[in-house]
Amino acid sequence: IVLCGESAGGNLAAVACAQLKSNPRVAIRYQILLQPVVDFTLSYPSTAMPASECLVPRADLAWYYRTYSDGACAATDPRVSPVFGEDPTGLPPALIIAAEYDTLRDEAKAYADRLQTAGVAVRYVCAAGMVHGFLQMRGLVPDAEVATEEIARALN
Repeated sequence: IVLCGESAGGNLAAVACAQLKSNPRVAIRYQILLQPVVDFTLSYPSTAMPASECLVPRADLAWYYRTYSDGACAATDPRVSPVFGEDPTGLPPALIIAAEYDTLRDEAKAYADRLQTAGVAVRYVCAAGMVHGFLQMRGLVPDAEVATEEIARALN
């Protein structure tokens, strides 16, 4: 199978890949993480982006993360922050797409770098001038079309 998700869905896809990588009954061929949430610590520079420059400001992210975890785990728990997973070796190849004006941009890059360092095949793309959710603007912005083509190439 291929797991794909955008934003919080990217978090679910990344966490599922990590949780299932050693399960011999599940074969994940590829993971496509679109502007994924991979770190609940809010520690990357892009999370400090002014609300006037992004669609999902830091305060909104903090509320989402509190609501999702409800204090049941630490922000560094790999079940919510896969960037803190023990060993990404053996995870499926990944396409990670980020946007320049997205508070999640830096953590997406950090996750791509972590996977690549572990020997996972990764293609990381950051769409210049784009905001969180730009992939939903296909037909309106050329970069959404380009991103869709990237996804299609990854699956061929």
